[in-house]
Amino acid sequence: MSWALPPRNAIFSGYTMGYDYFQKLVLALSPDFTTICREDGPQPFEMYVCEYDVWRRRLPEEELEKAPVLKVFNFSWEKDPDANTKFFFATGCVPAPDDSVTETSPPTAHETDVDRKCRDELIELIKRRNNFSVDKSRLRFEAIKDVHPYYDSLGVRIFSLPLFHFYDGYPSAPRHHDHVLGIATTERYLQWLHHGLQLL
Repeated sequence: MSWALPPRNAIFSGYTMGYDYFQKLVLALSPDFTTICREDGPQPFEMYVCEYDVWRRRLPEEELEKAPVLKVFNFSWEKDPDANTKFFFATGCVPAPDDSVTETSPPTAHETDVDRKCRDELIELIKRRNNFSVDKSRLRFEAIKDVHPYYDSLGVRIFSLPLFHFYDGYPSAPRHHDHVLGIATTERYLQWLHHGLQLL
């Protein structure tokens, strides 16, 4: 079976969170990491991203799709995150074959009931498992144009989303990504979210 190559870009919809609140969230998810920060002081931002991923990978399989892997945009390895850094929880993806598909074009431009459902499921999961109430006002809906997961060796395993809200999915291809940090799970597969398949 042959597959047509996807376009280079895609529009991702989801929710961004500021760094200060993301730190607070991670400390609520990881008591052990809280102890480290209390004893040794604040840690590099990538450690907070890793701790979120550790928490996520420990979830039961039936709950994993409710906790998307994090994407971090606009960061620098040389300094702490600033107001431009986006800690991004994706709720969907639409291929962008040309410049006519942008962050301001449907279906990703506006927050939908599906987006809100994904957000609320993550909030409910965190509350139930870790007794932490996420402030919805700290999650801001946004659409971000970025490389399609097919061409992103990190982003290709970066989502665990409900099947009904991912427009398309493709197998991985190696690519260096210099402005997005994606902490992939240890499972070496991509969930084909639109097709409902898994690649081992």
